[in-house]
Amino acid sequence: LISINPAEDIRLPKAKKVKGSKSRRSFVVDELQTLFSAPVFTGMKAAKRRFDTGDLVIKDGHYWIPILGYYTGARLGELVQLHIADVILDGPISHILITEEGGSDIGSGEEKSVKSDAGVRRVPLHPDLIALGFVEFVRSRANDRRTERRLFWQIGLGADGQASTVFSKWFARLLDKVGLKDSSLVFHSFRHTAEDAFRNALLPQYVIDRIIGHTAGQT
Repeated sequence: LISINPAEDIRLPKAKKVKGSKSRRSFVVDELQTLFSAPVFTGMKAAKRRFDTGDLVIKDGHYWIPILGYYTGARLGELVQLHIADVILDGPISHILITEEGGSDIGSGEEKSVKSDAGVRRVPLHPDLIALGFVEFVRSRANDRRTERRLFWQIGLGADGQASTVFSKWFARLLDKVGLKDSSLVFHSFRHTAEDAFRNALLPQYVIDRIIGHTAGQT
């Protein structure tokens, strides 16, 4: 054994962070317009050429998940794991259920996970989602002869068994293709964007927390 610590006075240099900068931030209006003008949403060449402009619009998971992220502020993992039964269309207000109920064992492809108790919630569907055809998409999934319970079953699973891993990488490529190369823009930016919109609309914080799925930071 040696009597001194040779690393005692060694300090790793730490880059100074500019005050006000964030590792993840909200989208601004121009960025949203750029993103949702991409061929994925307006017309692509083919299912395997979603970044190339064409006349084909395929309203599957790659189309709906970013739109749902924008309108609900939900986490990517919460959206990509949705089961068909988690979309409630009967009743006065159509909404999605974010819950672990009905999930299967890990590795089955149908497991569900919610970050916290506050994350278990009901999120109303914005009228724009209904106008875009989301209800028809869900009903077509429900009438499909396939046995998959996942709403977006076509999104495959990553090496870690998570569909969110696969979609996150695809979404990063989409941002790059449309020229949104700021590293602080990720799928989670939709969550920040929704929170900003709620605050700008002067919603009470407890309402925002219920929709977003946050625990109130108060006793």
